[in-house]
Amino acid sequence: MILLEGKTPAGLLREELRSRAAALAATGHASCLAAVLVGGDKASDLYLRRKAKLGRELGITVEEHRIPSASETELASLLRELGQRPDVDGILVEQPLPRSVRKEKVLAAIEWAKDVDGRTPATPKAVMRLLRHYGIRLAGAHVVIVGHSDVVGKPLAMLMLHADATVTVCHKLTRDLVTHTRQADIVVVAAGVPGLIRGDMIRPGATVVDVGINVVDGKTVGDVDFESVSAVAGALTPVPGGVGPLTTLTILENTVDNAERHFMTADCAAD
Repeated sequence: MILLEGKTPAGLLREELRSRAAALAATGHASCLAAVLVGGDKASDLYLRRKAKLGRELGITVEEHRIPSASETELASLLRELGQRPDVDGILVEQPLPRSVRKEKVLAAIEWAKDVDGRTPATPKAVMRLLRHYGIRLAGAHVVIVGHSDVVGKPLAMLMLHADATVTVCHKLTRDLVTHTRQADIVVVAAGVPGLIRGDMIRPGATVVDVGINVVDGKTVGDVDFESVSAVAGALTPVPGGVGPLTTLTILENTVDNAERHFMTADCAAD
């Protein structure tokens, strides 16, 4: 079985982003991600600190906006203000948001072109990069996605279709889920249910990508029962250490993409 670890492709992406960020800085425009954290969620705070540290290593500014509490109106106002700033290339709202705040209302205030985890969702892009790195063929493959969220399942299905795969989207309430997963060449699981996918649900030799992040008894686990699936699958991502290392980098990649577009637009306007 091939272990689809994310460290190696993440290392390659790091070097690419470091070089691109340096080239932008040489033009006088440093890439900048504005990340907004509302409330005191410890996991979200940790993720934000990791993004900021990684940004410093790569030469990308991560502007941290930590807000103890805010109304929908106040938060939306901040996001619109960030969207109008020419020095901000990407905007990210850390989740989960407080229950008093409607997520859809807040996210709608992010300028579309600067939404680095909505317009171009980071996790689906990370999955696609991981599969490309290991040479997993998508054209003509039957891909079953277990999970239909707006940030992973649905956009990933579109990316897979663009790669000429045949796609089936299921979720945790799909009847007779095993019938679908056992037909797949590639199974991607993002349902948020620990151990949902077992070895007897996978066709021998299939590729399995586990996007799930769950904490069970203080241990981080995915949506796949790793022990039983690893005995059947031809390739499998670990959790942690699979898709995760690429996801944060992809948010920064989206930021650099925006910065480069900004530079090219400004350059064309000057001409």
